[in-house]
Amino acid sequence: MKKIFENKRLIAMIFSLFLLAISIILLLVFFLINKDNSIAENKVLRLNASDITMYKGDMKYDYYELNNKDAILSFEVDKEGIIDINENRIFAISNGTVNVTITATYNDKIAKDSFVVCILNHNYSYIVKSINNCKFYNGILEITSSISQFSIEVYGIDGNLLEDADISYTTTNNAVLQKQMGNYILFAEDSCQMDFYVDDIDYSFSINVILNY
Repeated sequence: MKKIFENKRLIAMIFSLFLLAISIILLLVFFLINKDNSIAENKVLRLNASDITMYKGDMKYDYYELNNKDAILSFEVDKEGIIDINENRIFAISNGTVNVTITATYNDKIAKDSFVVCILNHNYSYIVKSINNCKFYNGILEITSSISQFSIEVYGIDGNLLEDADISYTTTNNAVLQKQMGNYILFAEDSCQMDFYVDDIDYSFSINVILNY
């Protein structure tokens, strides 16, 4: 009876040692596979970036993914003056759209990716272009005659010109404003204010008129 018990204990011990050996082998295989995967991963240089929309004056961090922190990055843009970009951040300088190409190099490996950065204004904007007998600056139209002529261009938040914008207007102090062939003609004998409203985009602005004649 004692011999049978000792045989069972020996079998249990051998089985336990067998399980332990299997566990060690599996653990070694696991580490070797992970090591091989890590080596393979380091052999492939991966770079990824997606399109970005920002507002003028904003800063954007962490805008790309790179699997090797030791890789050297370089940047190409198809337009200057819209963004300032480096490996840490993008700064939005001016409204517009720019195509960016990032190149990562590490030893003899190269990875590239391209993306688009769109910079928007925080609001709509307008430009007054003087034509006859006037000068525009700082929201003021200075006229040198009782009859002056100018044009107005309205821009969206994306910086693009709004073609054929539907603009309504009013004036103060008995001034008369007429629109002819896309331009505005102002008849004014005194200082006044012109108020404009762009119906399509619910945008309004005012221009003060001063005399210099």
